[in-house]
Amino acid sequence: MSNPNIILDIPNFPTHLKHDILNGKTIIFVGSGFSRLAGMPSWKELAKRRLEEVRKRELISYETYHHLLNEKPLKILSICENFLDREKWHDCLCAGRDREREKQIAALLAPFDSGFITTNYDDLLELVPIENPSNAVTKFHKPHTGTKNYHVKEETTFDSFLIQPKHKVYYLHGKDLSDTNPPICTLQDYFKHYRREGKGRQILEELCAKKSILFIGVGLEEFEILEHIHMSRYENQHYALIPMFLYEEKILKQYRAYYGILNIDILPYNISKNGYEQLENVLKEWGQILLHEKDSFDDVSKHLQNNVLIDGVAHGLD
Repeated sequence: MSNPNIILDIPNFPTHLKHDILNGKTIIFVGSGFSRLAGMPSWKELAKRRLEEVRKRELISYETYHHLLNEKPLKILSICENFLDREKWHDCLCAGRDREREKQIAALLAPFDSGFITTNYDDLLELVPIENPSNAVTKFHKPHTGTKNYHVKEETTFDSFLIQPKHKVYYLHGKDLSDTNPPICTLQDYFKHYRREGKGRQILEELCAKKSILFIGVGLEEFEILEHIHMSRYENQHYALIPMFLYEEKILKQYRAYYGILNIDILPYNISKNGYEQLENVLKEWGQILLHEKDSFDDVSKHLQNNVLIDGVAHGLD
């Protein structure tokens, strides 16, 4: 048995998680680390872009700008909200987008064939292609203009998402420039969203109670939200692909114990060589494993169906 406290380039794919994904029991929770692969800003980078825009307009001094750079992203974004309107939010989020690169990165999640929930504000997950769509899917998930491919679709109601999450994405923190689901990005937004009776808290409680979750592109510091949710009350096992440097092996055991309280199994991958881009290699490898397993699963299903058909014919001849 491999040592669970060794950080590998490609982490082992837990058998139970693999089966849950193939059987549609897992929701993929996507963080900013995934969008960064496509050139989108991280939470911290987005805050810096907003702050730079405030400074560019000479609404604050350089001294204030320099001091705020060291603050947490939520504090920076909350302060910037006093100076900038939401149109500039879009500019900071989407500057220099490369749609072809975004399509390449989005395709990494196609083999997971799952539903997605995200704290990201961009629409990257709506570029995830759907392989072999059924009639039910094609009815609701229209292909992008000029293509024959079908893609994951936004679901605006969480209850509907939870009932039928496959090939859908729910934006937990809102979506860029959305009127129906505006971005949650200030301290006041967070207080309202995650207070005891807040929408965000209720969503996470229900999600953890009814589904197994795989976290992708979510750093350990981003689990602060989950630390306020009583995940340990529920039996579902959750998993998190976590970027780590090799020197962090010495503390990995303690990380596992801490997040084990939240029923989260830490699956670290080594970023000492390739940096955070190593996530792309992990998803490619895991995607190939899922496709291979799915082919085997389909072959067994067809075999069983054929046997049932043959038995039916044989009984008809009796």
